[in-house]
Amino acid sequence: MRIERNRKGFTLIELIIIIIILGILAAVAVPRYLDMRQDAANATAKGVLAGMRGANSVLWGNRIINNQTTTYGFTDIVG
Repeated sequence: MRIERNRKGFTLIELIIIIIILGILAAVAVPRYLDMRQDAANATAKGVLAGMRGANSVLWGNRIINNQTTTYGFTDIVG
């Protein structure tokens, strides 16, 4: 007497292999994600610094045009 089995699922070995593959992918992806996050924060800081330098140049140029020789501080730059 033969018992026919209806094979509609995954075996335990197949599930373990999938879990191992997902673990390897996660181990590779997480450090890259963290590096990209730090790179984005650095780029944002550099952009803010460039904007402040540009504002400083504009303020300095306006003072030269108006023949003003007064000193100015950080609050003059950022408003």
